[in-house]
Amino acid sequence: MNRIFISYKRVDKDNVFKIKDQIESALGEKCWIDLEGIESDSQFKNVIIKAINECEIILFMYSKAHSKIVDFEKDWTIRELNFASSKNKRIVFVNLDGSPLTDEFVFDYGTKQQIDGQSNDSLKRLVQDLAKWLRVKVVNEEKKVGRQTNEFY
Repeated sequence: MNRIFISYKRVDKDNVFKIKDQIESALGEKCWIDLEGIESDSQFKNVIIKAINECEIILFMYSKAHSKIVDFEKDWTIRELNFASSKNKRIVFVNLDGSPLTDEFVFDYGTKQQIDGQSNDSLKRLVQDLAKWLRVKVVNEEKKVGRQTNEFY
């Protein structure tokens, strides 16, 4: 069972997967994420429902792509977000590119925690929060702090 579910737009895949990999490495926890796409809508729906029901935390990877949504009822990321909300899951918005939330997002989700996905400090705090919420320790912190990379640890 994956306790962290990541919802994202395919156009943001590269940025999202970097963050996912860093979270998994820091926490020793696997995130649920749709890697290659699921074959049919009905199968996709069942897989998503199961994954959200089993997770504890939803990371909603927000970007400019979300400002282009015209049909909120058909968009899969919005459906995931609404379903997770109906199940009282902890939802954290990770803003990937600094795009302001649209009025629709502010109206529906403006009270959700928001993280600056471009800030290493914010991502580091996110990992610390995830560790606290999931009741785990950050693994290999000493090794990660000393690395000379763009990773947040």
